[in-house]
Amino acid sequence: MPLKLGSALVVVTLSLLATAGCQWSEDRFLAREVALQELVGIWVLRAESVRDLDSIGVELDEGRSSHRIELDSDGRCELRTFLPENVQLTGPPPPVTSSKCRWKLTQGGAHQQLWLELLDAPGKHIHYNFTETNGGELVIWQYIGDPDAWRYLEYSKG
Repeated sequence: MPLKLGSALVVVTLSLLATAGCQWSEDRFLAREVALQELVGIWVLRAESVRDLDSIGVELDEGRSSHRIELDSDGRCELRTFLPENVQLTGPPPPVTSSKCRWKLTQGGAHQQLWLELLDAPGKHIHYNFTETNGGELVIWQYIGDPDAWRYLEYSKG
């Protein structure tokens, strides 16, 4: 009997050790609906994203305010920033993409998303999610690399 109890404790201990290094992505999706008029304006890369980029070795050649997304009320937009998929944890710095675009709100699974179609790169589109700061400021965001790393490209109205 003591041998079975000892074996069970070893199995439980090994299971706990195996999962101790696991991470999880935070639930930062906005629970409320975003209104179209909230999105119209100029969105600028947040200081928190500059720190996240710096943590993986990506330094901005220009100030963060040069990384922006401008959303017009008629669905037109202009983007000048890094595309999320171009930001790599290793390798060369990502290129800055400049493009005219069209935007709309979509439903990405259980969450609203900002969907951008890049007109200067036919067939290319990207999406951003929404969250709010503790002060209630709306933020659009996308992951940098692995969601479990909690690094984000975030923009707030400038």
